[in-house]
Amino acid sequence: MMIAGLGEVFGALQLATAQIAERGLNDAEEAAAAATDYLRLLGMVAMGYCFARATASFLAIKAGKQSMMALDYAAF
Repeated sequence: MMIAGLGEVFGALQLATAQIAERGLNDAEEAAAAATDYLRLLGMVAMGYCFARATASFLAIKAGKQSMMALDYAAF
């Protein structure tokens, strides 16, 4: 399951990772200067993913599943 907005920010994270890695090969200080913003982006994408999965699980339960244990493993 992929939510459209989550896919966009994951793409931005991949692009940022590639740019920082590429520039870090030439100048380690430039890569280090981007570390705080990069980690903030990484954390926001990770939390967005976690919230999306939790929401999907909640909606599955609300739609008729009896409990969390009744959900398929892929729902997590």
